Amino acid sequence: MADYRKDAFSAHFMHTASAIAFSGNGGFANTLDTQDANGNQNGYFSGCTLWDSDTSIYARVNQDGPLLGSHWDMIHQSPYSVGIAGGGDNVYWLFDGYHNTIAKYDFNEPHPDHEHGGENHYDGVVMRYDQIQVQRVSGLSSHMEIDQESGWLYLCDTGNQRVLRLNTSSGEVGESLTTYGENLAGYYSMINAEFEVVISDSLVQPTGLDIYNERLLVSDYSTGDIAIYNIENNNVDRLGKIQTGLENDIRGFKVEANEQI
Repeated sequence: MADYRKDAFSAHFMHTASAIAFSGNGGFANTLDTQDANGNQNGYFSGCTLWDSDTSIYARVNQDGPLLGSHWDMIHQSPYSVGIAGGGDNVYWLFDGYHNTIAKYDFNEPHPDHEHGGENHYDGVVMRYDQIQVQRVSGLSSHMEIDQESGWLYLCDTGNQRVLRLNTSSGEVGESLTTYGENLAGYYSMINAEFEVVISDSLVQPTGLDIYNERLLVSDYSTGDIAIYNIENNNVDRLGKIQTGLENDIRGFKVEANEQI
């Protein structure tokens, strides 16, 4: 059974939403594949929105104001973001298409006292891993997922025709960055993170990605194939592929508990 919901303020908080991820505390977040969430031609105010998945709250509270709908929090430092992965309570990893890199968003406490629809984002922290260079493809998402066994973040680098992984426990602050349009508790460029290219051949436009039972599955938008890799013991070995026949059509996908895609 489906229940259609649209928050009254979604024109900003879900402006060209491109990807979605859930965390373990009942929250979820979406990225925005746009330069500016307010539609300003010369603006760069876009990033990641946090929501409460409680159905009595989402698209229910503050729909007529005075606060800004049911959104839980938002940080606006990553225009053209096209991928996201949950990294813990109120923590998300983004494919930052504007800066061509990966960013970690920590919302900390969503708005003061968990207020929905508020505008106080001051305790948010963004860590940008500028040593990792990726390339967005307009109109396509670049999905990401954390392997809970190893802590590696796997991500589709669609524009560079490859898959990378980042050790989410690695890296240190290199320098502070200047925020755009909002005050945050911290905005940093990270250095010395451990990352590597794990798939660099046979993929044309990798877009979808999921991890299930130590298997990495990657969908290729151009060919319509879903490639399958064994990632046991931190190795990445190709096992085969599923031919879907969805050339120039397949994007994201999810492996369910019953092993259906």
